[in-house]
Amino acid sequence: MRPFAAIAIAVLGLGMSVSPASAAGDDPFETIRGKWRGSGTMSFTDGTKQRIACSSQYTGSASQLGLVIACKSSISEITLSARLSANGGNLLGTWEEKTYKAIGSVSGKATENKIRFYIGGYVLGTMTVNYNKSRQQVVISTKGIPLKDLTIAMKRQ
Repeated sequence: MRPFAAIAIAVLGLGMSVSPASAAGDDPFETIRGKWRGSGTMSFTDGTKQRIACSSQYTGSASQLGLVIACKSSISEITLSARLSANGGNLLGTWEEKTYKAIGSVSGKATENKIRFYIGGYVLGTMTVNYNKSRQQVVISTKGIPLKDLTIAMKRQ
């Protein structure tokens, strides 16, 4: 079995898909709130790949984002939760994967239609999200664990 606590950290990147300030500049989370669904591929350092399917729900306000992400592969299920805060385009937050009792921090910056995150805690890594109102493309790279990278395409539900 793959270390799904590490995978949970990587998948959390899905939930951090945050747009920069709206046209009015009031609500950086307006574009992401709601329900999303997608699929993708996890690549491991041993060369194997595995398909993953995820659903997510994002709630919150202009300064806070709450999320729950549930993902399923052929070998396991995970459930993630997180809280994210925005301050002048800078993003900070914490995450938790409840099944494996893993926790950590996330920091990053949002620009127009793209965000980049640094993942800290049990796993170190980066995440880049390119997005619009209806779709997201998420790419996550990790170091020091069997999970090498994760790519997921998501659509708004």
